[in-house]
Amino acid sequence: MDPTGQTVVRPRLVVNRCLKGEPCRYNGIPIPDPPFTEAIPWIEIVEVCPEMELELGVPRPEIKVILVGGQRYLVQPKTGRDLTQAMIQFANRFLEKLGVVDGFILKA
Repeated sequence: MDPTGQTVVRPRLVVNRCLKGEPCRYNGIPIPDPPFTEAIPWIEIVEVCPEMELELGVPRPEIKVILVGGQRYLVQPKTGRDLTQAMIQFANRFLEKLGVVDGFILKA
């Protein structure tokens, strides 16, 4: 409820954990977004960090999307790992369990 006693519906958003200031980026440096962090009390957050879900750790070598013959691949150039199928499987599992959301706030 808000201060006037009105019921407030909080939007349900999928949010990258790094945008909340968690040190889960490839280099371990948190990147909180002040306007977003100020909005946290007013939204219902479904947190996600795909790289952490793939157990890539922190810090970790960067991953890149590359285009080969018209096909996109997710690779970790430093290690040579192809993470494409693992990420597709994670995304499918995550979205199947997600339910209804009002939007996504994700880091590029």
